[in-house]
Amino acid sequence: MFKNMTIQKTMTVVLGTIIAIAVLVGAVGIVGIFMVNQQVNTVSDNLLPSISALLTMEDAIKADVLAERGLINPLLEKDLELRKAQYPYIENALKRLNDAWAVYEKMPKSDTEVRLWAKFQKMYKEWRQYNQQVIDDSKEKDRMAGSGISYDSPEVLGSIITRNITGSARIY
Repeated sequence: MFKNMTIQKTMTVVLGTIIAIAVLVGAVGIVGIFMVNQQVNTVSDNLLPSISALLTMEDAIKADVLAERGLINPLLEKDLELRKAQYPYIENALKRLNDAWAVYEKMPKSDTEVRLWAKFQKMYKEWRQYNQQVIDDSKEKDRMAGSGISYDSPEVLGSIITRNITGSARIY
């Protein structure tokens, strides 16, 4: 085929072929870049905010549990100021949790995430009831101690036992 062609025509065909291959490689590259860009947008717009919100919720729950431990720690019973410092810490943790919760709820979720989120919400509701009971009991204990009643007194212990029995009966 190339035997009967002049050098100019041969060069034109070869150059045209090279240009066609370059255009094809460029088109494949552009399509690939577009697809990668879509994936990056999905990750940055959906996955990272979701992960960040979930990590913030985890951190807030851990902070709340830590403060609760401070409230039920017998070594801290005598330090009313230190006990009182736990309540704003809990409130702050719950605020961070609620803010992160609102962000996560708005994010698109896969079917598996929807199922796990529903399961978590149920578990969280139960935990939050226990959590609030601990806070309420601790505030009652602090109120009684602030009025001069000892933490070890039958009034304080009886009040807490009654609340626990009532709370347990309500939950079960």
